[in-house]
Amino acid sequence: MRCVVNYRLTALLVLAALVLIFILQNTAVVEFHLLFWTIAMSRSLMFFVLIGLGLAVGWFLRGYLIRERKEQR
Repeated sequence: MRCVVNYRLTALLVLAALVLIFILQNTAVVEFHLLFWTIAMSRSLMFFVLIGLGLAVGWFLRGYLIRERKEQR
């Protein structure tokens, strides 16, 4: 009998476990002050928001640069 290992499922479970550990270890509340606003959120949520913003900016910038290169040709 062959042992079939689903590598994607294994990687997904390991990643989910690491994310859960990260969230549980970073529950401290941090405050951000920007002009007149003060935002308080958990440190783990702050990391996810910043990573999401970085991915979005990189995705839009990549699309813009690809479009610029096509127009130059």
